Amino acid sequence: MTPSHEPNDLLGIWRSGPEDQDSIAQLGSVSMEFKADGQLIYTIHEPDRDRIMLMTWSASGGILTTNQP
Repeated sequence: MTPSHEPNDLLGIWRSGPEDQDSIAQLGSVSMEFKADGQLIYTIHEPDRDRIMLMTWSASGGILTTNQP
């Protein structure tokens, strides 16, 4: 049986794990903050600064959709 995931399961801050060196090499150290109102703050953490992208998100039927308006 496939577990069901609700959009609220995504709420909060998700950060790339330091042990996932392949992802960090490709994408850098990143975090994503999913807010209940549909805002998504995507941050690339660089040694000397953070790059922040303000996005939106929605989830339905097990599909996550993001947009950078």
